[in-house]
Amino acid sequence: PAIHYIGSKVDSFTVLTDNSEYMDGYIDNTEYIVGGTGSGKSVLLKSLVRIHDVSGGSIVVDGKNVKEYSLKSLREIYSYVFQDVFLFSDTIDGNIAFSDTSMPEERVKNCAKLACADDFITHTTDGYDTIIGERGVGLSGGQKQRISIARALAKTPKVIFADEPTGNLDEQNTLRIMSILKNLS
Repeated sequence: PAIHYIGSKVDSFTVLTDNSEYMDGYIDNTEYIVGGTGSGKSVLLKSLVRIHDVSGGSIVVDGKNVKEYSLKSLREIYSYVFQDVFLFSDTIDGNIAFSDTSMPEERVKNCAKLACADDFITHTTDGYDTIIGERGVGLSGGQKQRISIARALAKTPKVIFADEPTGNLDEQNTLRIMSILKNLS
């Protein structure tokens, strides 16, 4: 979808002001939004999926204000991986298959492999049936991030929004996952 940002505000926070080192561009059919710390990239992404609604200006997707889309239709189009990962008090399988509780086990495992998560998952006591606490209690930051990436991939969205998706990963997993995400575009 074509996405246009028009001077948006969320409450009193201005998203991506003219002086925020904002760059918007396409490389290899992938759109990148880059800006300095505190420039509003995370707020913009959360506004696109309406976790936050803009209180000034607008965000337009395919010629239509994002507020005109139902939450359901927006969330069918997008998957997202935020730097602050949220996992549910459920099994690892349930967290990955969150968008479709009848998702075949093979799909869950394939997405975990793409997200470089299968190795650590298979070494847990109950594998994919391991119950994790809310917000991923008991998992490292990198493990939570990889489950979140697998969940985003499992949904088969048209667009994946990734806000520092590898921020908690080591260099080897970062390079592998970035290569996989690039090849998806």
